[in-house]
Amino acid sequence: MHSSSSSSSSVPLVLPRAQHVAFLRQYVDREVTELPRTFELWFTEHKKISAAYWTITALALLGRLDVVPRERLVDWVLRCQHPCGGFGGDYTQDPHLLYTLSAVQTLYLLGEEKRLDKDSVLRYVASLQQADGSFAGDVWGEIDTRFCFCAALTLALVGYPLRCDDDCLSIGVNTDQRQMVRIQALVDYVMQCENDDGGFGVIPGAESHAGQVFCCVGTLALCGALSGLRDRGDRLARWLAHRQLRNGGFNGRPDKLPDVCYSWWVLASLKIIGKEHWIDGDALERFIFACHARAEHGNEYVGGVADRPGDEPDVFHTFFGLAGLSLLGRHELIPIDPIFALPQGTVQGTRTRHPYEIPSSTESTAANGSPSQSSE
Repeated sequence: MHSSSSSSSSVPLVLPRAQHVAFLRQYVDREVTELPRTFELWFTEHKKISAAYWTITALALLGRLDVVPRERLVDWVLRCQHPCGGFGGDYTQDPHLLYTLSAVQTLYLLGEEKRLDKDSVLRYVASLQQADGSFAGDVWGEIDTRFCFCAALTLALVGYPLRCDDDCLSIGVNTDQRQMVRIQALVDYVMQCENDDGGFGVIPGAESHAGQVFCCVGTLALCGALSGLRDRGDRLARWLAHRQLRNGGFNGRPDKLPDVCYSWWVLASLKIIGKEHWIDGDALERFIFACHARAEHGNEYVGGVADRPGDEPDVFHTFFGLAGLSLLGRHELIPIDPIFALPQGTVQGTRTRHPYEIPSSTESTAANGSPSQSSE
């Protein structure tokens, strides 16, 4: 097992680029069909397409997309699309909005979005909107604000950006097969998930969670509806700032342990609403480095990032750790877009400026004492 000091103050803040690239390449250098048939692989098979997105986006942030076997990866991703238009986590898996977004992001990052059957993707996404404006993840009907974001971002990436002042969006190429996405209904549903503490939950009335906050704020931003946030986002920013603990890391909700993945969910949410200065960026940087995998004997980094110090690294936390550092503007990583979760240069031609943005303001008062008053 890799070791890591429990103290984030003593870790070297030097990004091990070569080690990270080597760690990530082991996930793209082999044919997917040639991976060992272990229980762990079978248990995570439905997440393969998301793992591909995490891996290649992490490599993109490091400036090393050149090591990705593009043609092989693109062929596999396209094989995961179903006749309904949605993508499964692998070609043996049922279609789902989560994996449809990962597939579209992957193809977009690799510059292969023209090979998408966009009309079928659009029809698939539109077919999952419910009467109350929410989106189901698939035909089985699970409702979660994650799926609202997946739907909104997928539509934006394939060329149908949402605007709440349009009320409805008619999508599709063929006139006889066009479907409607009810934008205002989507915004209204997301706002029903806002809690008194400023956060957002999975469904209306559910506990606030940082992951759901990102999905809801991202959806509102894509729809041009950030102006609906209470107190111009100050209440939400205060809740998010209090997710930072004494060791610099973020947790997803009160009284939980920190996790590197919240470096993205929390900081990206704050960046979208212009309140990223409400947290201690230096402390977060030290926490992310404390979660870097290190040699069992010594202090050398060996590649990969774990959820917290001392745990095993994986591609999920490696991506979110690097994404957090990119949002902080540290270590010359490629800048990442806080909504599209792709390099800014990749989405520059597609991303439209938010119709309404909550600007950063030096006059705003940050959450008093965060992170020093938060408990571990």
